[in-house]
Amino acid sequence: MRKTNYVSIHPNIAIPRLSDGQILHFHLTNRTKLGSGSFGSAYLVNNIHHRQSMVCKIVNLEGISKNFHFSHHHLLRLTYREIAYLQKLDMLVGYHHDVRNQHIIILMKYLPGPTECDLNKDVLHKAEYASFAALRQLHRKGIAHMDPHESNFIYDYALDKAHAVDFGLAQDYQRFRGLRDMYIFLKKRNNSCNLLTERGLDSISSMVYFYCLELKNYILTHRFESAKTLFCYAAVVIAALSGTSVIGVASLIAEHLICIELLQMLSELLEAYQDHFELRAWNEHHHTLYRGYYYFLSGILMMMQGLLTALQISELIVNTQTVFWQGFINGLPVLELSQILLSIKPLVHACQYWQSNAEKYFLSTKDVAKNYQQTILQAAHPKPFLPLFQSTSHTSIRPTLTTNGPLSPQISHLSGITPF
Repeated sequence: MRKTNYVSIHPNIAIPRLSDGQILHFHLTNRTKLGSGSFGSAYLVNNIHHRQSMVCKIVNLEGISKNFHFSHHHLLRLTYREIAYLQKLDMLVGYHHDVRNQHIIILMKYLPGPTECDLNKDVLHKAEYASFAALRQLHRKGIAHMDPHESNFIYDYALDKAHAVDFGLAQDYQRFRGLRDMYIFLKKRNNSCNLLTERGLDSISSMVYFYCLELKNYILTHRFESAKTLFCYAAVVIAALSGTSVIGVASLIAEHLICIELLQMLSELLEAYQDHFELRAWNEHHHTLYRGYYYFLSGILMMMQGLLTALQISELIVNTQTVFWQGFINGLPVLELSQILLSIKPLVHACQYWQSNAEKYFLSTKDVAKNYQQTILQAAHPKPFLPLFQSTSHTSIRPTLTTNGPLSPQISHLSGITPF
C-alpha cells in the first residue's frame, strides 16, 4: 500500500483549542517540517490567536512504515494514549481525528532546541545527564517512555535542561517499565552496564550519583514524609521478623503485607514482559509464524496474570466470609479484616491490567476513541470538588448604600459568594 502525503492534499488545517474551544487555523508546508517518525510527521506552526509557536504532528493511522506495520486499531489506541499523556504533561493544545482520511492531528507546545543526537561532543555528556533527568521526571509523573533514544530528547542550551518528546509507545509507569526505560536509554547511547569496562563503570556511577542526588533533594524537601515512610518500612520488616511469639497478630499482618507486595511486583514483571512481546506480535512486518509465537507468549503471560488475580479474589472471598460469620460470634477478627484491607491495592492494579487488555483486544476502534475522547475532555474541563452554587438571597448580609461614605471592605466582601 502506498503511503499518501496528507499535507499535500490537506494543507489547510483547523484544530479546536482544548482549553476554550477556539478554532486555530494553520497552513502546512514542507518548509516548516521539523521531521518524520515511524507513523507521522511534525511541523512548526504559528497562529495569531496563540502567542507561542506550536508543533503540529500528523499521524497516519494506516500504520505502515519502514520498520513497523501496526493495525488501525492498535495505532489508534497508541495515538490517543499519546494525546492523554501530552495532556497530563501540560503540552497538549488540541487535536483532531480525521476519521474519513484515517489521520489524527495533534497540536502541542513547541520546545526549542536541538535533539540530543544533533549535539556537539563537547556538550553531549551534559546533555545525556539532562536527558536522564528528564526521563526520571517522566517516571515521577507516572509515565514510562518505552522508547528513550537520542532523537526523543530535546536539549535547551539556555536552561541546561532536556525535555522528552514522542510518547507514541509510552505506558503507565511501574517499576519494571522504569528499569526497561533505563536499560534502553543506555543501550541506545552505546553505553553499557558492564562493571568490567570503563564506559560501563562511568554509566553506572552517573546513575548512582543522580539517584543519590535525587534522594537527597527529596529528603530535604519532604522531611516529614521521608521519616514517616522510613519508619513504616522499618516497622513492617521488624514486625515480620519478630514472629508471633513476640508481637502476635501484628507479625502475621506484616508478613501478609510483604507477600502482597511481592505478588504485585511479580504481576508488574509479567506485565512488562507482555509489553515486550506484544509490540513484536502487533508488528505486521514480521512473518506470521513469528507473530503467532509472540502472541502465544503474551497469552501465557495473561494466563499467569489470571491465576494471580484468581488467587487474590479467592483469598478475599475467604477472608470476607470469615469476617462476616465470626464477627457475630467471637468478635471482629483483626487478622482477616486487615488482610481484606491490604488486598485492595493489588486488586485495583489487577482491574487496571484487565481493563487495558480489554481495550487492546476486545473493544472496537469506535469505543476506544470514544473512551479516550471523554477522558481527555474531562481532564481539560475538570469539575470542582464542590459543586458551583449561587446564593438565592443575600438580604441578611447585603449592605445598603448610605450618604456617609463608601461601603466598608469587609461588608462588600460578603455581598456575594465566590464560586469554588
